[in-house]
Amino acid sequence: MYLMFKTWEKHPSGSWCWESDGVGAMTQEIENLFQKLLDDIEWYLRSSKHSEEAGNVVYDGFATLADKMKEFHIHAGYKYNGESGMGRMSVYFRDMISHFESVRTIRDVETPIGLRLFCFALIHTIPILLAPYWNHFCVKQHNWEIIENKYGCDAGYFICIIY
Repeated sequence: MYLMFKTWEKHPSGSWCWESDGVGAMTQEIENLFQKLLDDIEWYLRSSKHSEEAGNVVYDGFATLADKMKEFHIHAGYKYNGESGMGRMSVYFRDMISHFESVRTIRDVETPIGLRLFCFALIHTIPILLAPYWNHFCVKQHNWEIIENKYGCDAGYFICIIY
């Protein structure tokens, strides 16, 4: 999408900006906008806390990009938004938002909640389930004799607590 902005912009004289090794005004604005949008997305995805404001900043960047797309058809030499590749640019824009939504869903909903529940269940149930297995080692060490201790083998409980 960025390359569409960069290669389709025309000078007021009618020649393409890339032919004259110049950078159009719209291209420079879009480059800054894309850089800010990518920085905002990276900041949102790397932050450890769920922040609604950070998500809103990303959506504001997408809204600004959509406004620039509406203005761009004049800079590309077309009279209407649907001419030439402008429709393709809109599809790419829709795909960008869709993929951001997919990543956001995985980050905010599925992974943290599922991982927390799995870790909670694992940490709280495994010691209880494996305590008899650890006691089995202690009994095996004492040549399969019954241990007179009231609670069984101390080492099994010790391993359970340490785990």
